[in-house]
Amino acid sequence: MKCLYLFLLAVNAVCFCGGCCANKNEEDKATALGISPEVNEEMMRDSPLYKYIMTQEHGYKIDTQQFLERVKAKHESSELQAWALTVLNAHTEDKKPFNLPRKEIPEFILELDPPIEPFVTVHPNSYIAVVWGGGFGFWGLFLAKSDSGLPENKSIYFIEWSPGVQAFHDIQ
Repeated sequence: MKCLYLFLLAVNAVCFCGGCCANKNEEDKATALGISPEVNEEMMRDSPLYKYIMTQEHGYKIDTQQFLERVKAKHESSELQAWALTVLNAHTEDKKPFNLPRKEIPEFILELDPPIEPFVTVHPNSYIAVVWGGGFGFWGLFLAKSDSGLPENKSIYFIEWSPGVQAFHDIQ
């Protein structure tokens, strides 16, 4: 059902922004998609992207707190930290940071903040960064044995969840 919802949102975006249905009225466009205009409106207003853009109730501090709350609803910090320590202990001989191959990332990490999967970067003997986003902004979790292993960076906003576990967001 979630995949269907995302597919319909994508089709809606193409058709309603002047694509193949540019000459049809609003009701015809929704009907062509097999949904009523009312359902289409509700889907659009329920979209996280729409809420994010239209409500102006966002910023890196609010976004970081909301991200952390979504993660807390699914997992305990100790569970995430235990996984990170297992990975860090397996790579004590490595010298340079590297991206963990997808096949080595457990499902509970991949599904922390769907629908997008994170990038996981191991900084040997220090911390693991679980990161979402890209060039227009990024956020995620830093997981380490203790706070002394976590990075310090003035261009990143941090919220400590527990010692060695921080949610972060770049300052835009």
